[in-house]
Amino acid sequence: NCCVPPTSEHGARWLERIAEAIRSADASCAITLGLHLEDLEDDRRIGPGEAARVCDVLCMHGYPIYAPWCRGPADPELVAFLADITRWLGGKDVLFAEFGAPTRNDDPEAERVSTLLTEDEAARYFEHAFAGLHAAGTVGGLVWCYADYDRAIWSEPPLDRAPHERHFGLWRADGSAKPAAAALTEWSGRPRAAPRPAPWSESDRSDFQQAPRETLIRLYRAYAATPPLARPVL
Repeated sequence: NCCVPPTSEHGARWLERIAEAIRSADASCAITLGLHLEDLEDDRRIGPGEAARVCDVLCMHGYPIYAPWCRGPADPELVAFLADITRWLGGKDVLFAEFGAPTRNDDPEAERVSTLLTEDEAARYFEHAFAGLHAAGTVGGLVWCYADYDRAIWSEPPLDRAPHERHFGLWRADGSAKPAAAALTEWSGRPRAAPRPAPWSESDRSDFQQAPRETLIRLYRAYAATPPLARPVL
């Protein structure tokens, strides 16, 4: 959210006005909203609960490099955890609409501001991340992004101040595929798995409302410590 509403109710009313305008133009149109990890870490007045009042499907964006409390820049558990949390808080299906990892490409500026993966490390991350999102019963997962940016525009905004953004592509700037692109073929078109029941309690929900960041970290550490086969599935 670029502009945080003064209260959750203000945020919900804004969502309702936007949804009403969309449905007045096309009553059959499905609606979603792009939420980010930061909307879970902090009370920014529009979170999964508010979005669920108007959305047909909830969306989440999340990256290990932006979660210093996770297990590292290639943490394969994070995106599935965020999908599960979003469904639990909002009560609706989740499309994981943005995830990815920047890779090394002889760019010292990018290396200074973020942890970049090798292309092979990124390929393993995508394979594990897609597996986790599938097991979590998400509607699907969308990767950020298609291709790296050409060196000729690295000095232009926003690439000048966020140099790691130059290198999120599944394809290189010259059009050749990185190893991670194989994950799209591997996971595309698979039947959706049934969403699994959330392992959290109403007490956890209350804690989340009072202290979202601290509770998110606590729940994640317990989640990541649980072997995948030990988690409840339908």
